[in-house]
Amino acid sequence: MITEKITNAIQCHQNGELLKAQQLYKEILSIDPQNADCMHFLGVIAMQKGNLDQAIHLIQRAIELRPDISGYHSNIAMAYKENDQFKESLEHYQHSISLSPENPILHFNLAALFHHYGQFDNARNAYVKSLTLKPDQPLVHHNLGNLLMKQGDVQGSLMAASIAKKLAPENSAIQSNYLFCLNYSIDHSPEMIINEHIKWGHFYSKVNDYPLIAEHHERIRIGYVSPDFRNHAVARFMKSILTNHDSYQFDIYCYSNVKQSDSVTNQLKLLDVSWRNIWDKNDDQAVQQIQSDNIHILVDLAGHSSNNRLTVFARQPAPIQITYLGYPNTTGLSQMHFRLVDQWSDPDIHQFSGSEDRLYLPNGFLCYTPDDNIPPITFKPSNKSITFGSFNNLPKVNMNVIQLWASVLQAVPNSRILIKTKGFNDTSTQDRYGEYFNKFGVKKDRITLMGTVPDETEHLKIYNHVDIALDTFPYNGTTTTCEALFMGVPVITLAGVHHAARVGLSILSQTGFSEWVAYNQEQYIQKAAYLADHPEEIFSIRKTLRSRLFQSDLCQGKKFVRSLESVYRSCFLKKLKPNSLGIS
Repeated sequence: MITEKITNAIQCHQNGELLKAQQLYKEILSIDPQNADCMHFLGVIAMQKGNLDQAIHLIQRAIELRPDISGYHSNIAMAYKENDQFKESLEHYQHSISLSPENPILHFNLAALFHHYGQFDNARNAYVKSLTLKPDQPLVHHNLGNLLMKQGDVQGSLMAASIAKKLAPENSAIQSNYLFCLNYSIDHSPEMIINEHIKWGHFYSKVNDYPLIAEHHERIRIGYVSPDFRNHAVARFMKSILTNHDSYQFDIYCYSNVKQSDSVTNQLKLLDVSWRNIWDKNDDQAVQQIQSDNIHILVDLAGHSSNNRLTVFARQPAPIQITYLGYPNTTGLSQMHFRLVDQWSDPDIHQFSGSEDRLYLPNGFLCYTPDDNIPPITFKPSNKSITFGSFNNLPKVNMNVIQLWASVLQAVPNSRILIKTKGFNDTSTQDRYGEYFNKFGVKKDRITLMGTVPDETEHLKIYNHVDIALDTFPYNGTTTTCEALFMGVPVITLAGVHHAARVGLSILSQTGFSEWVAYNQEQYIQKAAYLADHPEEIFSIRKTLRSRLFQSDLCQGKKFVRSLESVYRSCFLKKLKPNSLGIS
């Protein structure tokens, strides 16, 4: 009788019928209070529901009954990790492995724990151990690739992502991640990278089973789809757009693919938008939601970045689909009709840039809202040596960038460079990059390598130690450039040919500082050295830069959104017959 109930309970649990499984486990425990498996499974259900303290309590009781079960220790370790208790999680993962040392999944879980807490060397070793035990694990290769990317090892990351891609040809997230990694490569041409995106689009394009019919409405319905409606750079650029949409002419819907809401999510929800959480919806359910909302224009804000929903766009739930902001390349989807750009980021209208047609915003394609708690700008004593700086993601800091920055430092005697990035939370990564600079003649005492700080305001305050920011290439900064400018720091950028290499040019042109744009490496060095030799000019820039930014097109939310809405309206009228939607 009990055996049959346990079998039924486990079957319900595996089918996702958590409430029924929970009731069956409790019934069994009322008959057999010492049943460790049922106690453990009740804890797993509690963890699945987000009740972490209860999960830990229940699984701990199971461990007291059966301390020799590896899976119990592994699951309680997972609960401790979710509860942000590293020490306890590590202890139980290690105990789990001691009980089942040849289980590759346990080594993978341990690697994920180290990865989450920034212990990159330990994480890499555990990923490698897992793959040694079982090489054909696409998710392990995928995670290892992401780890290597954080350490700035783009080539190693691409190799791991490529293996994962081959092992999981139908996993869209793994396939997307490979494309995402390609954007950081200096060994692949822009044309090759675009072609890889197009191949992805061909593979994932779906025959649309849904009628593209929108009901009559007085206003055009715009839907924004993003995994980044949270404390993320994309939200910083979207806040002003969502705030300033004309509610008399447009209905705005936000399709949030966010697992865990935060304070930024809650702020955005308070705006004049209809909010839809699609994190728990599969593609078919998300498509049905979008269609039931009768969206006319659906806008992707993620491209191939993490947790994107491009496979929803592949089903074309809206008559017009646009990609914007969160990704510097094509999606590769034929169902993605347009990409929003500007005259500086994409000046050559004849240059092939992917599957989408380009829509040009007249005053720049970005609209930025600085942090609410942006700290005041401070001023260094004039007799201090010049400090260059970069806060960009580490994989953007490739060997060509390091060599050019070394040339800048050599052109400005006694100058220093401060590089702040998440990858430098790891000391071995710091050591490796210190050696890279040493290779190009820059001693370690001229370099400060800094990891992240927990508070956004403290992060911004560090710009007060920087005189001149140096942009990366061929993948320029975006948020970091805006942050530097708002903290009174001029930014030197090197303009390239494709979109990702021209974002710095776009921002500086939009804000009226095109004199800081270089078009070759010699100019880059000259412009950096010129500012370094004119500290009085840096002082003057620092005094007025923030106020000038607020007056620039970058921060004119209403003006930007009117232009954006004009572009929406124009493509809408060209793409659809307005009378069919009751819109004049």
